[in-house]
Amino acid sequence: MTYLVACLAVVGAVQTVLLWRTTRRLRLVEHLHDRVGRCTRGLGLLVETTEAGFTVLGAELAKTALRAARRPSSASATRRVARAAGAGKRVPEIAAEERMSEGEVRLRLSMTSTGTPGMPAHDEGTHRGPVCA
Repeated sequence: MTYLVACLAVVGAVQTVLLWRTTRRLRLVEHLHDRVGRCTRGLGLLVETTEAGFTVLGAELAKTALRAARRPSSASATRRVARAAGAGKRVPEIAAEERMSEGEVRLRLSMTSTGTPGMPAHDEGTHRGPVCA
């Protein structure tokens, strides 16, 4: 009988240790579950923010494409630039009005066959590009 009580005591002690270890593991699993939940919420926020950013970017690209599609022809822009220069406007003013760079304004002015008052004439000595003989 004492052996039976001793065996039952040992089995009870082993079960207590196993129950204690299982409880500890379950707490770790709960902690891990909380961490995964926080990461999931963070990832959801990141995805929503990214989607909103791409939506805004797509809308801006669509606006830019629409503005570029409505740009007038090159010949009419060159005539407007020449007319503005003939009226005495300076290159930076023309560039701001036409929404183009100052270099493009100068290029368009050099493309016009008539000389524009107030603008320097094309001088072969200032040519810096490749020379074709």
